[in-house]
Amino acid sequence: MKTNQHLEFVHPTDPISLRALLKEVDEIFDVQVTALSTLYNINKSAAKLTLGSADRPKYLAQVCYEYAVEGKWSSQGHDNDADWLDLSAFVATGRIYVEHYGAAPPKALEKVLVMGGIRASLDSERSDIEGIPAVLEGLYSECLTLLEIAIMAQMSEKSVRNATLPTAQDRLLTTKQGTRTVVELSEALRWLSGRRSFNPTQVI
Repeated sequence: MKTNQHLEFVHPTDPISLRALLKEVDEIFDVQVTALSTLYNINKSAAKLTLGSADRPKYLAQVCYEYAVEGKWSSQGHDNDADWLDLSAFVATGRIYVEHYGAAPPKALEKVLVMGGIRASLDSERSDIEGIPAVLEGLYSECLTLLEIAIMAQMSEKSVRNATLPTAQDRLLTTKQGTRTVVELSEALRWLSGRRSFNPTQVI
């Protein structure tokens, strides 16, 4: 079972939107500017010249959001590896600023990275999707945990657990992996596809 480094910070029912992502990017960039200007005793204008602008991480946030949350996979493809790796590094930096500068945690961005890894597992057997970023391939699992399903369905883990009961109307079938309760990918995709908050991946 692979573990996403951002998973510990993600709550399944936390709302997620592109607007929230872009806001977090701006907040992290502003803290970066402040930290750099303080560290090297330079003014913020000079720090911004060194860092550039927030345009690149905003672009990354949008590209990754479209796949992870909206389920849009471009048939043309692009440099997915660099996009996901760069966004992950940017978000990890944001988490450091939470600990050292009291910045707001990048919860939405972390959730997008986690959802990207989970969706990559769900799409791993599809022949019409090529070039899944290597950073996401490294998170492939042969099955999903109930927490991962809850994150993709944007439901509470308790609600997903209730869906595994024999009396559930659309029962989510589970299996055991050691002591853990897990769901095979085909069953996870079947069940998630029936949830209004989940968008099955479409090649566009």
